Amino acid sequence: MDLNQIFVEGRITKAPDIKICVDGETYCCQFSIACNRREKVNNAWESKPSYFFINSFLAKDDPLLNHLNKGDCVAIQGSMIQKENISSMTGKKYINWILQAQNVKKIQIYTKPQVTYNAALKEDNLKEIYSPKKTSENDLFSFNDITF
Repeated sequence: MDLNQIFVEGRITKAPDIKICVDGETYCCQFSIACNRREKVNNAWESKPSYFFINSFLAKDDPLLNHLNKGDCVAIQGSMIQKENISSMTGKKYINWILQAQNVKKIQIYTKPQVTYNAALKEDNLKEIYSPKKTSENDLFSFNDITF
């Protein structure tokens, strides 16, 4: 038995294309995501994007159907599918790779708060300024929270 499973995390590059299937109960949601990878070029590290085309089937009552937007961070588990197309103009064969998603999770990304320094403040007040606000554990994201 062969294993064809992939886990990808990235940001949606444009608004998803949503179409209703023939059965009327399922929707086909197609979008692409960008994932950055680090690459060393001329002794300097640069970020290079990789793009993945995603195809997902969602039930009409799935909350993700109306809540996926450009720029959203998503985690996807699925398998890679190879599609072959022949150009009608040149007759050349082209191969496209599509990630067929079994699970799609929207991820909330938190950034560090902006910190300003005021030299007039006493040292005991600095702890309050330089530490982020207390948040509940439900507001924080961890890769352990993603269940597939």
